[in-house]
Amino acid sequence: MEKPMKEGSRSQYEKVLEDGRKSNKVYKAYSVEHEYNLDGLISDYTLLLKAIIEEIWMKIRWKEKKARGRMRIFPVIPTSNEFKRNIRNSALKNWEYASHYVDSAINTAYSIFKSWRKRYRKGIAKRKKPEIKRAFVYVKTTLFSYKDGKVKITIEPRKRHVEFDLKQYWFWDSVKNLNLGGIILKKNSITFTFWRMKEIHVVNPIGWDANLLSFDGYDGKQHYKISLKEVYTIHRAYEMKRRRIQEKTQKTKHKTYKRLMAKYKRRERNRVNALLHKISKFLSNKSHIFEELTYMKMKRKSKSRKKNRELFKGDFIKLQMMIEYKANWNGYCVIYVNPSNEDLLKMWVRREDPNRSCIQMPEMCSGNKQTEERIREHIQERTWHVGTRGCPERGQDL
Repeated sequence: MEKPMKEGSRSQYEKVLEDGRKSNKVYKAYSVEHEYNLDGLISDYTLLLKAIIEEIWMKIRWKEKKARGRMRIFPVIPTSNEFKRNIRNSALKNWEYASHYVDSAINTAYSIFKSWRKRYRKGIAKRKKPEIKRAFVYVKTTLFSYKDGKVKITIEPRKRHVEFDLKQYWFWDSVKNLNLGGIILKKNSITFTFWRMKEIHVVNPIGWDANLLSFDGYDGKQHYKISLKEVYTIHRAYEMKRRRIQEKTQKTKHKTYKRLMAKYKRRERNRVNALLHKISKFLSNKSHIFEELTYMKMKRKSKSRKKNRELFKGDFIKLQMMIEYKANWNGYCVIYVNPSNEDLLKMWVRREDPNRSCIQMPEMCSGNKQTEERIREHIQERTWHVGTRGCPERGQDL
């Protein structure tokens, strides 16, 4: 049962509908290769991050609460300034790089725990310590300078730094007027994130139903159908190639198998991403309503190997994320709704009259199962999300 709202308060989606727009930070990221030898910094930072995660995990308290009619144990993460200060002081004792990398590791560890706690409360993550599987360094804004397209990243204060000239890269014309955010540094590549403030509008949203071979949409007047059969065909073709590689390299060296699998995996990913980028670019100038399918593959996993393989060939989750960040960049809102409301055969669309803050229901279409599925999607207060996933929290460096 939903709690009554306080008098005079407005929900997030009501504010967007009444105001017509919402100012928001939108992000873009570009990754390029580099030739600097930064193995020492990356390995030391990764070890430090793992040690901080271990320290926080040991200090977590578990509290029993009643949730959804039963008792559950929830984590209480230590966030006191004294605890963070002790971690910082102990980490700085044998640290030979800039001290701000320690601050970056602490913020990154707390961001990882926040994400884990959120998934744990939903029943998705287990009562298990988060693990770092990839080596990286998050370079916060206090560790680099940016002027006239040149980025200088401090490694050791007044002793060593690395420099990148963004003017020599292909994306310079697109980012020269943008703000540079955090930088992600890896062994052979570096990722630059750029941001700008953008007014997010809700204009005639299209409700989409994700299927294995198609993306079906409805905006109250017109039906849309985007075929994903070519994406499925690419996955199927490379699945057969991997099967033949496994058969032919059973008696050969492991290096040959590993090299061929990595080669065709990279080709498959590049071909699929090229198709999805074309589709998402075509749909980036509209508002959209999607089903929240983030953990769908994890929840729907069955004992049937054939069904699981078919399910994992669907790239609709990746397509949703591509459409989301491109639409946000152009100033259009992307809305996620709960897909479990099967009894509500209706979709709500915002009125074209800007003076009216209410919403209306389009004419019902029946007789078509795909059409009825598309109309099931509707806007709810608790499932309205504005912004880009995976971005740092506003006002906070990771």
